[in-house]
Amino acid sequence: MSYPSVISQKGSAARNLEPVLGALAPLIRDDTRRVLELASYPYEHIRAYASQWPDVHFAGTVRDGAEAAGVGGEQLPANLAPPVLLDVAVDGDWARLRDQTADAYDGVIMLNLVHCMPDGAAEDVFRNLSPLTPAGRKLLAPGGWVAAYGAYLNDDGSFRSDADAKFDAEHIKGTHPSLGLRTPRSVSALAAKWGFDEVLRADMPKGNLWLVWRARPSTEAAAL
Repeated sequence: MSYPSVISQKGSAARNLEPVLGALAPLIRDDTRRVLELASYPYEHIRAYASQWPDVHFAGTVRDGAEAAGVGGEQLPANLAPPVLLDVAVDGDWARLRDQTADAYDGVIMLNLVHCMPDGAAEDVFRNLSPLTPAGRKLLAPGGWVAAYGAYLNDDGSFRSDADAKFDAEHIKGTHPSLGLRTPRSVSALAAKWGFDEVLRADMPKGNLWLVWRARPSTEAAAL
């Protein structure tokens, strides 16, 4: 990527873990077998998912070797795969991930990712998960879901709070000028372009949002 990773503020992972687990619970059904998390570093949340749902196989991604090393060498739970290298803006990384994925995932989790990325990188995520891609190995199973957590603007482009305005200026745009909080509507428009419908938008603690998109049936997607 031409911009740096935005690492969550210190302590935020511990604060949002329980709300995220609660939001995930309705998506982890009896028939859920495989779930992928994007941008999993430092593997704190995904370890908790694996502990909460021991019958589900979880896999996570990290941006580079430094993040992979930062995950730590301690033994991972049996239902949690070692991190896979994925720069979401690099098609070759996505192709390698597809090659390494024997069975499609039932769902994909993204925490603090698409809500602040440049337009092109955010679209890369949905494009590579899309049911509209040509026939072949896909990362997401038909009808699969994509869930995202993070801070957003209001749909009219205004900040949801003074704290969000400060967070955007200091922690997001202050990290790199191409970054910045996005509106939920703009993210859902990218998702819709690639065959996903927004099915849930829920308020979370500290002004964050939980968004869920579901892939349209293949027959409907193919007609677009």
